[in-house]
Amino acid sequence: MPMGTIQQQKFQAWLSARVPNHSAPCAMCGQRSWELGELVDVNGISGLRVPMAQLVCANCGYLLLFDARKAGIV
Repeated sequence: MPMGTIQQQKFQAWLSARVPNHSAPCAMCGQRSWELGELVDVNGISGLRVPMAQLVCANCGYLLLFDARKAGIV
C-alpha cells in the first residue's frame, strides 16, 4: 500500500535520524538515487505479519526493507 504524505515525512525523518548512511550508493548498481517505496506486510518467522517500509533504488529497483513499527509510521 502506498505511504501517505505524513508517513513519508515520518519515514524520511526516521531515516535521517537513525540511518545516517541511507543515502549511500546502492549495493547493486552504485547509484545514489533512492526513493521511498510502499508499505508491505512480510510474514515473519513466527508467522506474524510485519509491516515493512521500502527504500528503493531509483536506478535498478534494488530495495531495502525497514520495520515500519520501529520507524513509527504504522
